[in-house]
Amino acid sequence: MPTLHDRILTRAAANGERGVTMGALVESMLRHGNDVEDIERAIWELMATRQLTPSGYAARVLRRRDQLGALVDRRSYEFLLVPWSPERDREPSS
Repeated sequence: MPTLHDRILTRAAANGERGVTMGALVESMLRHGNDVEDIERAIWELMATRQLTPSGYAARVLRRRDQLGALVDRRSYEFLLVPWSPERDREPSS
C-alpha cells in the first residue's frame, strides 16, 4: 500500500508542470481518510527533503464587508506544488 508521502507525490504529479495547490492536496488526502495534521506535516517534510517543490502560486482576492459595511479586499496566496526533479534545477529562473 502506498504511503501518505507517495500518495501526495502522485497527486501533485497529476497536474503536470502547473502543479496543484497545497490546499487541494490536503483536501484530496482528507477524502482518503488521512488526518489534516498528518497531511500538512507530510507536505512540509516532502518540501524540506526537496521531493516536492513550489512551481508557482495561486492568488485569490477575498472580499468581505468591514464593520461599517464597506467592501474590503484581502489577498490570499497559495503555493502550487510539483514533485521535484533535477531538470527543475536547470530551468532558468524568471
